[in-house]
Amino acid sequence: MLLCMEKFGGCPSYSKAGYCWRVGNGSSISVMGDKWIPNYPTNKFLHPIHELADGMTVSELIDSELHVWRGDMIMTLYHRDDATVITKIPLSRRNVSDSIIWLHNKNGMFLVKSAYKVARRIRGEGSRVESSGGCVGKLVWPVLWKLCIPNKIKIFGWRACNDILPTKYNLVKRKIITDDKCHICTREVESVTHALWGCAAVQDVWAGSISKLQKGVSAFSDFMQLMEHLVSRLSTDKMELFWVQCWLIWNQRNCVLYGGQLKHLTSLNKRTEEFLEEFKQAQVSLDSSLREQTMGDAWQPPPSMEYKLNFDAAIFSGLEKSGIGAIIRNDKDEVMVGMFAIGLKVDTSEEAELLACR
Repeated sequence: MLLCMEKFGGCPSYSKAGYCWRVGNGSSISVMGDKWIPNYPTNKFLHPIHELADGMTVSELIDSELHVWRGDMIMTLYHRDDATVITKIPLSRRNVSDSIIWLHNKNGMFLVKSAYKVARRIRGEGSRVESSGGCVGKLVWPVLWKLCIPNKIKIFGWRACNDILPTKYNLVKRKIITDDKCHICTREVESVTHALWGCAAVQDVWAGSISKLQKGVSAFSDFMQLMEHLVSRLSTDKMELFWVQCWLIWNQRNCVLYGGQLKHLTSLNKRTEEFLEEFKQAQVSLDSSLREQTMGDAWQPPPSMEYKLNFDAAIFSGLEKSGIGAIIRNDKDEVMVGMFAIGLKVDTSEEAELLACR
């Protein structure tokens, strides 16, 4: 580690770029300030969060008695996509401390070799930043994460801007293939910028797409520079169309590369609008159903100094038994006692719940 830092000026940011917190009891992790969400592009939230979440630690999102996530609170404070990922993070049944893992090694252990590679990558990005006169992603990332498009397209956009899509140019650099020419035009090197923007066939798509893209957009050395240019010119709606269009272009490229037929690329313009409209309609329907479900299922605390008993039952027809569970909480939503038991065979869920109530 010392060798790595000495080689690159002793800057600790190189090591910080490669770590992530592993959640234990959550007391050491800042919800907003730390990287702790695994398998996410930045290991942080992709969407804006509720103002009440500012300054919280992850421990406040965990039920310390049951060692489970406080699902209702998380769904209230955070965007649905972020909340779903958080509640899937595994928690220990014991009160263990939070720990830091190294993202660039499978077992999470820090290695100088991998840190050196991270430092070289960041240093390379820094050189590119100096020539473009700004911080990489400073303008692009906030816009990208807030767009109303599927998460898979946001992650695709993040990969495109970081030049880590498996283009032929990148595969040749990694000595996986030997031919770096574009499979569609067969003339130029297939970089990310060429595949999504510069290819002659792709330009036909953009010519019939967003009007502001048809004029005044010159060549760019990399895709991030193109995005920094477009962010200042396009509205949010147009940026959503742009990224869906890019994603469909990439899918069409993959289809051709692996033996499929090249469709008339100008038809992608209509498909882009249809795809985005379908997605937004689905989001409206899903939000409505979630609100109805939340309003109907939300737990209400009892009056001060009183306790509330909640119980439920289930039928296990294959075992010819029923199951009963109950929990008592106070007005502060603190668990006083919980229990479960195996019940007798019953025919209906109503019977099982009556037995649980008894």
